[in-house]
Amino acid sequence: VVNNQTNFSNECKFAIKGGAHTPQRGAANQPGGVTIDLGAFRQVTVSADRKTTSIGPGSRWGDIYPRLDAQSLAISGGRVATVGIGGLVTGGGISFFSPRFGFVCDTVVNFELLLPYGKVVNVNESTADLFKALKGGSNNFGVVTRFDMKTFESGKFWGGFVFYPLSTMPQHIAAFVGLEPLNTMRVSVLTDFTVELAATSPAGRRQMFITLTHGLSGPLITEIFNAANAAVQPIKLALGLVYSISYQPLPTEITTKASMNNSLGLDSSDGNPVLTHLSIQWTLATDDAAITAAANKWLAAAKAAAAEA
Repeated sequence: VVNNQTNFSNECKFAIKGGAHTPQRGAANQPGGVTIDLGAFRQVTVSADRKTTSIGPGSRWGDIYPRLDAQSLAISGGRVATVGIGGLVTGGGISFFSPRFGFVCDTVVNFELLLPYGKVVNVNESTADLFKALKGGSNNFGVVTRFDMKTFESGKFWGGFVFYPLSTMPQHIAAFVGLEPLNTMRVSVLTDFTVELAATSPAGRRQMFITLTHGLSGPLITEIFNAANAAVQPIKLALGLVYSISYQPLPTEITTKASMNNSLGLDSSDGNPVLTHLSIQWTLATDDAAITAAANKWLAAAKAAAAEA
C-alpha cells in the first residue's frame, strides 16, 4: 500500500522479479522504487491429458524438471537448474530441445498476464499481436502470472560435459571435435544435466555475463577468442576469478522449427548465427571496476571483429 506521504517525484520506478534469471546484482530490483517479487508463484501443474504444464513465474527449472521427470515428461525449457522461468521464456530461451521445437518461448501456448491497468487476461493465439510480443519482449507488456507450456513424453538421454585442453582450441573452432581427456557424458534425466550446469555458477559470487550474436566463421570465432584472452590478462589475478567463453550455435534446425509467431526477429534466412557468451565470476567488490572494464574491452573488440567479418 502506498500512502499519500510517499514521494515518487514524477514517476514510480519498479522492477519485476520472477525466479531470478540474471546473476548481476540489481538485475531484477529497483532501489528506491518498487520490486514486484513473484517468488511465491511456484506452482507446477500438469494437465490431465499430459500435453500442457502450467507453471508459476517464481519457479526455477530445478523446481520444474523433477516433477516432470517423475512422470516421464519434459518441456522445452532452460538448461541451468537455478535459472528462473520468467526471464528465460519472455527473453526467448535456448533449450536442449531447441533443434526439435525452436526457442523456449515458441512452446508457450498461453500466458496469464496482468496488464498495466490491473486486468488479468489469457494471452494466446486468439490475441496474436500481444502473444507474439510476449515471446521475446521480456517484461515490457505486463506481469506474467502463469506460463502454460507444451509438454511431451521424455525419458533419459545422453549428455554431460566434455573438457578439452586449451591447446586443442584451433581444432574445435574448425570442426567442433577433438580429444576427450575429461568428460561427464552419460545417459540421465533432464534434471540431472541442468543441475550439473548450475553447479558451474554457485551462488554468492559476483557475476556478469555478456552475449553477442554474429555470423558463423572460423576466423571470426578465433578472433573473438583471442580478444577474450587479451581482455582477461589485466584481471587474471582477481580473487576467485572464473572466466569462460562459450559459443552457442543457432542453426536453421532451430529457426525453421521456431514459430514465426515470436518477436525475436530470427528465421532461416539468417543462416546459422552463433551466440557467443562471456561469463565472469569473482569474489571482491574492489575488483568490480577492473573486471567491468575488461568485459567492455572484449565486447568492443568482438563487435568490431564481427562488423568486419
